[in-house]
Amino acid sequence: SVASPEKMEEMMDDPFYQKMIEEMMSDPEVMMKAMESSPQLKQMVDSNPMMKMMFSNPELMKSIMSK
Repeated sequence: SVASPEKMEEMMDDPFYQKMIEEMMSDPEVMMKAMESSPQLKQMVDSNPMMKMMFSNPELMKSIMSK
């Protein structure tokens, strides 16, 4: 199943995911490891072009997360 915008929003509000995103933004290698170890995260990113773009561009993710 494809992650819904609601599910994505829920994840973004979760402190666990917030910490993971912060770590990923500071170290792209952490981002790749997280995607390898989390099928849900990988599926969400693969199924969502915006997420894919954010995950492949840490600077874009930083600008979005800081709003």
